[in-house]
Amino acid sequence: MDNVKKLIVGGCSFTAGDELADYNDDLPTQGIIRPRSNSTWANCLQRELFPNATVDNTAISGCDFGAIVRRVIYQTRRAMHVWPAEDIRVAVMWTSIIRREYPSIYPDGHKINDDEDRFLYSLPSDGDGVTLGPNGSWMVARRRKWAAEKLVRTHVEFYSRRATADNHIYYPLQQLEYLTSWLKANNIKFYYTAAFDDLLRVKPHPDNIFYNDMFARLNIPKLVYLKDGTGFWEYSKDNGYPCGDFADHPLEQAHIDWAKDFAKWILTKQ
Repeated sequence: MDNVKKLIVGGCSFTAGDELADYNDDLPTQGIIRPRSNSTWANCLQRELFPNATVDNTAISGCDFGAIVRRVIYQTRRAMHVWPAEDIRVAVMWTSIIRREYPSIYPDGHKINDDEDRFLYSLPSDGDGVTLGPNGSWMVARRRKWAAEKLVRTHVEFYSRRATADNHIYYPLQQLEYLTSWLKANNIKFYYTAAFDDLLRVKPHPDNIFYNDMFARLNIPKLVYLKDGTGFWEYSKDNGYPCGDFADHPLEQAHIDWAKDFAKWILTKQ
């Protein structure tokens, strides 16, 4: 582990560090990296296992499985120009399976600050019409963007009519297998965990032989670290860890403890 020089991390807001005390949304972007916090589980994991490595945290808030994969691959390819594969590690905290990514159509009024703004990510709340509560103004702004991108009907149709277990799980499983295959092909060691437990909780149609085959190939219980079957968020809530007031993200102590347990699991895989 002491020889590892670069730890490349992927994930959503739980990995970007939303609501942590040192979270700073004004830090400048470095390539595709949007530095926000140095207190995340990823930073804790680096201190636990990879003392001589630096962290490239590719996580961004609200993203889906596909965004995690393309960002991790992009950054890993660049790291491979500097270090051999054996000096690189990848760690991913997968997000919720219900999120979806759309390439932007660049409508008028949609400001493109960097290449990540060429993609958009949807949540179930984008399709239910509700803009009340503490995130009301945030949701109103999102709805304006979806309207400009011609995505309102798409969201409503998917989340109200197409959001079956089969539809939820199919695309995330594809992306999970895609990244796994790519990393193995490039001899990059990797470790997965998850923010939520829905990878195991959602069950597709039992008669679908293609899903059954995909689950068999991936063997998620062995591939993805979950604490007693729960993801990072469920674990934090179940054990009374403090969480943020705005969007209920686990705070510092949960990140520290999750990283310690994740590190122990990683050591069993060596």
